[in-house]
Amino acid sequence: MLLGLGRGKSFPLSLGEARINIQSVSDLGTLQSCIIDINEELMIPPLLGHTPFLVDVGANIGQWTASVKLFLPDAQVLAVEPDPRSFDRLKSNVSNLSGVECINCAAGSEPGYAPLYRQPLSTMSTLQPSSGDALDDVLEVLIQPLDDLLQEADNIDLLKIDVEGSELDVLRGCKRSLEHSALLLVEISLARGSTNGINFLAELKQLQPKARIIKFGRPLGHRSQPLCQDVLLALN
Repeated sequence: MLLGLGRGKSFPLSLGEARINIQSVSDLGTLQSCIIDINEELMIPPLLGHTPFLVDVGANIGQWTASVKLFLPDAQVLAVEPDPRSFDRLKSNVSNLSGVECINCAAGSEPGYAPLYRQPLSTMSTLQPSSGDALDDVLEVLIQPLDDLLQEADNIDLLKIDVEGSELDVLRGCKRSLEHSALLLVEISLARGSTNGINFLAELKQLQPKARIIKFGRPLGHRSQPLCQDVLLALN
């Protein structure tokens, strides 16, 4: 498979009921990381019931959503992805899964539109480009606050945010949703533009005084200057 991916071929990969179309080594690596991280962060020890409601913000092509459904087939998932190309793949990859709803937009503090800078690795596409990001593939995408998307949701078992530098903007549009969420899994940016993960955690603490860190994931990037890191928090 790896040789074929290097030559531009794609491969269908069954993951439980999902059928993921793998088009690059990055697709495969991200899927593998999601499976490992979900097992380590959420399943050992078990933090979710058998039928949780989860929100996947920055769903890309569905690697995290499909991995959750592998462990928890009765989970209900709302998957949010702004890039139309990734969104089409997301819908296709989760089409065999029950209980998954997909929404094509970005999350933010206010409704509107903003430029999305698409990167060669689609998982790195961002609304907040830094000096090392590509700027030549850009399109306007819809922005919606999570509080608008989740206005009827009163029990969110886990809110996952992976938005490549826009964490604070997403946070400022989901104050109500946080009040109704048990767990928050966020990839905080450590070295991307002016984004600072400590600022995110400080502002989250103001909004949710009871928030506490349960676990840190492994840092991603060079050891001396990691780009990002997962943080799992209990909110109540």
